[in-house]
Formats: sequence, structure tokens, C-alpha cells
Amino acid sequence: MSTNRPRPVSDLAIPPGEILAEEIAVRGISPAELAGLLGVTAPALDTIIAGEAAVTDEIAAKLHEALGIEASYWMNLEADYQMTLARERSRAAMSEQER
Repeated sequence: MSTNRPRPVSDLAIPPGEILAEEIAVRGISPAELAGLLGVTAPALDTIIAGEAAVTDEIAAKLHEALGIEASYWMNLEADYQMTLARERSRAAMSEQER
């Protein structure tokens, strides 16, 4: 018998770029080297690593090719990050309305 239990949700907003930075550090790849492999500029990749730009489906596919990590993994990280930010904004807005 299956039950539909809610999936645990984290309140910690971790941008996919943070995970990416850890991954390339472990592999000994510099951000500039990865940018070259992805066919993007180093500043563009830096914005992803800093969490200032989203991992798009195109970048996720390129990460799969360059690192061998499924594109869906990067897209799921991005979706979770964006949802956590949305929950934070919603809570802040509700808190403001209560004042």
C-alpha cells in the first residue's frame, strides 16, 4: 500500500553553482577551463557559480557532456533552488502583511 507523503523540503537555498564549484574543484578543473568546455565565457560561468544566473536547459546539457553528470540533475538543483527562493519571498510577503 502506498501513501502519498510530502517530500521533506529544505529551507536552505543552495544555488546549483555552488555544487558546480565543488565538483570542478574536486576534478581539478578551473572555472575558465570549464567555461571553454561549455563554450561560454568565463564571466557567464562565473555568474552561474555565484548563483546570479540560472542553470538553463542548454547549460545543463553542456554540463552533462563536459562532466558526465546528467542534465536532469542540474535542472532539478535549479528547480529546488528557485522554489526555495520563492518560498522565502512568500514567507516574507506574508510576514509583511501581518504587520
